[in-house]
Amino acid sequence: MKISKIITAFVLCISFTLCTAYAAPAADETADCLFSIAPSPAVASIGGEWTVIGLKRSSLNIPDSYFNEYESRAAEALISSGGDLGRKYTEYSRMAIALAVIGKDPFNVGGYNLFDYINDFDKVVSQGINGAISALLAKDICNDSDYAAAEKYMNFILENQHQNGSFGMSENSSDTDVTAMAVTALCPHQGDFRIDRAINRAFLYLSEVQLSDGSFSPSPDDNTGSCESTAQVIIAMRAFGLSENDSYFVKDGNTVYDGLNVFRCDGGGYKHITAETGTNQMATEQALLALTQPQQPVKTLIYDRIWFEAGAEYFKESV
Repeated sequence: MKISKIITAFVLCISFTLCTAYAAPAADETADCLFSIAPSPAVASIGGEWTVIGLKRSSLNIPDSYFNEYESRAAEALISSGGDLGRKYTEYSRMAIALAVIGKDPFNVGGYNLFDYINDFDKVVSQGINGAISALLAKDICNDSDYAAAEKYMNFILENQHQNGSFGMSENSSDTDVTAMAVTALCPHQGDFRIDRAINRAFLYLSEVQLSDGSFSPSPDDNTGSCESTAQVIIAMRAFGLSENDSYFVKDGNTVYDGLNVFRCDGGGYKHITAETGTNQMATEQALLALTQPQQPVKTLIYDRIWFEAGAEYFKESV
């Protein structure tokens, strides 16, 4: 597949418009901080793909050699392992997304087509909903043509939404990060009533669990906000087109960006939680992704809480 098609797909999936006035300068400083922490990219969940994506989307003048080095390391990882990146198939999805964002070809990485793995439904969902979310994101961003697999991943995600609108790693857990990531993955597929309804229900759940300082904790049972959870909600809001000032996401006068800012350190890095004293690499990566996530044209939720309360019995039967 031609690189131009991949880039076109990425633009269609999450259209490139300007960041908010707050996000732009904050993103520049954070990108600079992250580049100093990870001057050489790895194939890894920390210091790897998320760093590569955030730096590419930032306005910093990162040399092409940085992204070429990542492509070489990705090919190396596949060749040296015979294409086996481990039992977690999110590894393939994460790699595909990073390669597409930097303008490389995820359909031929050292002779390996990442979608031979990403479209293996049974192996992907053996990791749970996280696998399906990552696979759907990768397929949309890379414009993979196996639409039947995309439909299966969408259905898997929808079938695993909880009654309260959340998503989680298990049947009995509500997880902020997973809920936000599910929304982000479903956003390109709006227009299907099932998907529109799922997105709205998830946002209403997230609104309910937002903390008074504007941040989010990983779990509704935890009142300690985390940078990563807050960042994932911002990514979902921007992917959908919700404004940072949307009334559903302002608590005690604090927006989600105010919530993210409570974790910010001098120099542009971010802490995992406010009790930490210094920059956390994973938190900084996720914050940069939030600050550089392209903002879709601003809109509001289609359905409000009253609508859902009126249809509670219907949802009980249909979810």
